[in-house]
Amino acid sequence: MNKKIIFFLLALLLAGCSACAKIAEPVEVKVPIAVACKPAQISEPDWNLAKLNKNVDSFIKLKAALADLQLSRGYIHELEVAVKSCE
Repeated sequence: MNKKIIFFLLALLLAGCSACAKIAEPVEVKVPIAVACKPAQISEPDWNLAKLNKNVDSFIKLKAALADLQLSRGYIHELEVAVKSCE
């Protein structure tokens, strides 16, 4: 009688192991993660108007202002490129 019970329990254990669900394979999920953007340091240009004396002729001030306008356009362009690189 003992052997029948042991055989029956062993059969139940084996049947229970065969009915186990298979382990699911891991699935790769791509999720965007926010990353801090650190663009390259952009140095401010040396402004020509800041270098001039207060007693300088107005024509020279105008030339310096026009030169600063070109410098500011290039500086602004560099800043815009740095901002767009972080997007």
